Amino acid sequence: MNTLTRNNVVELPIKAIHQSKFPLRKLYEEEMMVGLGQSVARFGTIYPVVVRPTTSTGTQYELIIGSRRLAIAKRQEETTIMAVVLRDVDDQRTLELMLTENLQRQDMTPFEEASGFFTLAKTFHLSERVIAQRLGVKEALVRNRLKLLSLPAPVQKMVAEKRLGIPQVEKIASLSKQEDQLRFAEEAVANGLSQSEVTTSIRQEFGKRMRAARRNPKQFTGRRVSLKIDHFANWLKEITKYVKEMDVDDQRLIFKSLDGLREVAQKIKYIPLKKSAKELLKIRRY
Repeated sequence: MNTLTRNNVVELPIKAIHQSKFPLRKLYEEEMMVGLGQSVARFGTIYPVVVRPTTSTGTQYELIIGSRRLAIAKRQEETTIMAVVLRDVDDQRTLELMLTENLQRQDMTPFEEASGFFTLAKTFHLSERVIAQRLGVKEALVRNRLKLLSLPAPVQKMVAEKRLGIPQVEKIASLSKQEDQLRFAEEAVANGLSQSEVTTSIRQEFGKRMRAARRNPKQFTGRRVSLKIDHFANWLKEITKYVKEMDVDDQRLIFKSLDGLREVAQKIKYIPLKKSAKELLKIRRY
């Protein structure tokens, strides 16, 4: 085979391309694979895969980008595939290219992302900040994804099966003990809890304030707060019929929360009203 230059697009034998030593893509959506397979069968592989040579003679290659395209080609028993060949790409740069491409496509699972970030951190001794800068993502994304690796296997399975969402599991991952992580994950799945409800549940049990994002004071205008209260009140009216059908234990939980809500409402209701400008003017006159 002729000597290849950097970024040369060539047709390579599929059997000469081997999976990367950093296999990020472990799970494939079967429906997505079928759709991609139909597209490839009709139009061919529009976008080439990206590889790097692993031998000086250029006869063997390691896959960098395009694992699904390669898998489809193998399924359809193709013998060759178009490829971009990159030379002088080391392991760190290979993993960064793989992560960047998949993050831009937004088709990786959170745990696949976490695995890639972990490899960059441990193998190449990169900090969370440096990883975020090199991949063009927020540092908080890197930090939150790495937390997912501490979750017990049953919780990771809930996420992989899409029974538990990332917003909920990120709160659960902040807990230090795996038994607590599993317990709150099971509660979230069983009751369909949202992110805020998971946070409230954790806060109620551990009695500590969760770290909250900074809010713009303009979000707490009288109009916005009153609308939120009205919205919540209407929601409570709508679910009243379901509360009537619940068992005693569930009803007691709800009534306990309503007692707490009533107590807060009373404190707010009796906050002394500030004097208006007109009232202050009258006071000054007399």
